Amino acid sequence: LTSLTKHYISMYTNKIGHMGSRFEKLVTLVGRQLTQPTYSFIIYVQAAETEQDDERKDKKKNKTDAAAAAQAG
Repeated sequence: LTSLTKHYISMYTNKIGHMGSRFEKLVTLVGRQLTQPTYSFIIYVQAAETEQDDERKDKKKNKTDAAAAAQAG
């Protein structure tokens, strides 16, 4: 699909040809089929990153609390 898109874009920019209706339908179909899985993947990655950040903050807080307790004791 990437190669086909580059081919049509180069033809279009060089004014050798035009983007046909079949190509436009293909791009539309692919866009529809990939949109939901792509967004689901993005949401999954963001949730995983947030979880890792929370774990790092908890570890840092625990170390700080332990150091403060050691100094107080």
